[in-house]
Amino acid sequence: MKHALLLILAYAALVTETTLAPELSLAGGVIRPLWLVLAMSLCICRGTSVAVWAAVLGFASDCLRGSGPLGLDLVLCLLVVATLPDLLVRRATRSAAGFGLLVATLVFTIDGGSLLVRGGLPENLPTVLLDGLLTTVAGLVGLLLFRSCNRLLQPVPLGS
Repeated sequence: MKHALLLILAYAALVTETTLAPELSLAGGVIRPLWLVLAMSLCICRGTSVAVWAAVLGFASDCLRGSGPLGLDLVLCLLVVATLPDLLVRRATRSAAGFGLLVATLVFTIDGGSLLVRGGLPENLPTVLLDGLLTTVAGLVGLLLFRSCNRLLQPVPLGS
């Protein structure tokens, strides 16, 4: 069931990144919803399924970029996911601050590494920082909305 949910979220992230994200750009920064789905997959899944989701989302990011070597974001996603400390992932499942730190780590390392290899990091550094900030804020707002809606939908115990 969790993989079906992640598949729906990945599809929504692809649609959002291709249609809505360019329209919502703020001073050149764009929200990267693919990394939000990757952070969610890190919190939900364990073992090889995390690596599969990292590869799928990294390949989708490569296809959306359209320039540079194909497979670069895929390799970067796999490297970042493989080297993330377990403490960061466990903290991300418990608190909004931990989830924000996880999203920021993914955005800055994957997008920053991708731009560095493509040869454009020094002039694009403010854009990478703004992208990371926008994606982290969007992820935190989504997480807080999800938690508040989840609390509203839970049954209330009957009083005595």
